Amino acid sequence: MDLSKWSLNVNQNTRQDICKTHRKLKDVCLHMDAYNVSYFNMLRHRLDKLLINDDIFWKQCAKMFWYCDRDLNTKFFHAATTTRRNLNRIKHLEDENGVECRSA
Repeated sequence: MDLSKWSLNVNQNTRQDICKTHRKLKDVCLHMDAYNVSYFNMLRHRLDKLLINDDIFWKQCAKMFWYCDRDLNTKFFHAATTTRRNLNRIKHLEDENGVECRSA
């Protein structure tokens, strides 16, 4: 539970940081001059890092949900395997005279 709360908090902070950095970047773009070019580049670099971290977070969440929910499909996979096994099972053999041979 503590890790889940921490993870949620970290993601909320990341989203807030993305919004703040994006707003600052827009402001700097509107008032661009020779003095704030390095500040603009620093903000752009920070925004790139934040977006990459956010993307990694969501990929990890998707993988975690897949690990948790994959068991929900086991009924389907077991049914498919059972059906395939029944179709491939040899129930009897016939010789050239048409006589069936079955196992007991």
